[in-house]
Amino acid sequence: MINKDWRSLLCSLISMIYEGESDIEICREFLCKDRNFNPYNLLGMIPQSSGVITPNDFYHCNLIKDLKATFDDFYMLIKQYSSGANSYLTSKDFLKLIMPATNEKLKKNCLNQKLSYSYKLDKHTSFGFQTLIRKEIDLHRKIEKIKMELENLSDFSVRVAFLTIDKENKGFIDSADLFRFLKSDGTIINSNSFEDFFRRIKREKARRISLEKFYEMLTPYKSNNEIGLNTENSEKLKINAQETLSTGEEYTGIQESSLKAEEIFQEDLNSINEEVKDESLENDQELLEFNQKVLNYFFLQLNLEMKIENYRESLFMFKEFSIDFLFKVLDKYEELEISIEEFDSFLKELNIDAEKDDLVRIFKKFGNDNIKLEEEGLDNLLRPLNDEYEQSYRINSELGFSPLCIEILSNVFKLIIESEKKIAEEGMELAKFPETYFKSSFKAIDSNSDGIISIYDMKIALDKFGIYSTNKEIELVMKRYRIYMENGISYEAFYQSIAYD
Repeated sequence: MINKDWRSLLCSLISMIYEGESDIEICREFLCKDRNFNPYNLLGMIPQSSGVITPNDFYHCNLIKDLKATFDDFYMLIKQYSSGANSYLTSKDFLKLIMPATNEKLKKNCLNQKLSYSYKLDKHTSFGFQTLIRKEIDLHRKIEKIKMELENLSDFSVRVAFLTIDKENKGFIDSADLFRFLKSDGTIINSNSFEDFFRRIKREKARRISLEKFYEMLTPYKSNNEIGLNTENSEKLKINAQETLSTGEEYTGIQESSLKAEEIFQEDLNSINEEVKDESLENDQELLEFNQKVLNYFFLQLNLEMKIENYRESLFMFKEFSIDFLFKVLDKYEELEISIEEFDSFLKELNIDAEKDDLVRIFKKFGNDNIKLEEEGLDNLLRPLNDEYEQSYRINSELGFSPLCIEILSNVFKLIIESEKKIAEEGMELAKFPETYFKSSFKAIDSNSDGIISIYDMKIALDKFGIYSTNKEIELVMKRYRIYMENGISYEAFYQSIAYD
């Protein structure tokens, strides 16, 4: 059995979690009760690295600079709300942070508010957001303090604690177990508190805690070991944050690779088949630099795609939005495919001026062999790759789109066009090199030598050059290609994606 002192300490931690979440929910409602509050206005005031919010972005955000929070504080905050256990927040994750979880009516009213283009927030919003973030940081710090106290106790065991609460040996802890455990320490918990507790530990649907989740819940955030806090990984996050790729800024590329990375990649270059080596490839250093350019180019796509993906998710949050209805609007001549002219006409209605070359590139990427956009291509262009949007195919031929929905759609199209232009400009610079360089680069990235660059292959190559990304992020880029194969990208797709004609 756990000593009564440790039992009380664990009860205090559980109580602190649901009480803290309850207080934070009150802060969310306060923030959203302003009739003029729109969460996207607030989102637009937060610095964003590559279309996502990193700990470094929060750290340098003027709205909350007076909180005197540390980089570690913001990393823990992001860890709490990141849907993919990443070191950043998407726009959807940010909405979970600031929007009420228990008041759907208030949440809906906020999302329907008109967007403002002001560069200042009113006092209510500024105060509400500061209060919310302060509460979040205070709660994280208090929870971490108790976790550290528990871990430093020589006779404390997470497993024994789990078995003590799970008296029936079910293999999980549920509401009844928690009620009994807390009651034994003199704490009575109600149903609303249970909801707050399970929501905070991200188990609101299952309402059960496995041993693995229990370990995760009680493991303190260690500055020496956790990603983002040790010096090396903290710098990686900051470097990624500094590589901002908003549309309208020049792409600066990745910093020069370390000597170690060059040595590792040099080994790959030495293993390249002799058939692709000729006089133009005698200088391995030149080829190494070309590979760096290729990976920088891919990283540019990755960051732009992530930014677009966030806007796609925002678009699909509107219940009235549907791909099939939009396709019918665009397909004026009912030919079951959209021409560049039809698409351009629709863009002009949205006050978007696009060059024909930019539209041709988009249609080549997402369209059919006739350079026209079928409904599947439009779906691929706009639908987020997040699995939860896969089955959200809605028919909405009677109702139109709300003004805010149209505005978000317009922003998506603008960003796609501007991103494709930027990608094309970089691709044209690479296209000046001989094709033998591309073959060599492909072989160096293709770690299995199977003629296909998989997500795993690309991640290894990026990691070697100090470009850190997740498999999901790489998938965002690779799966957008019409010629993407089930298990990766062929040399043809690799070459065509860079060397625009």
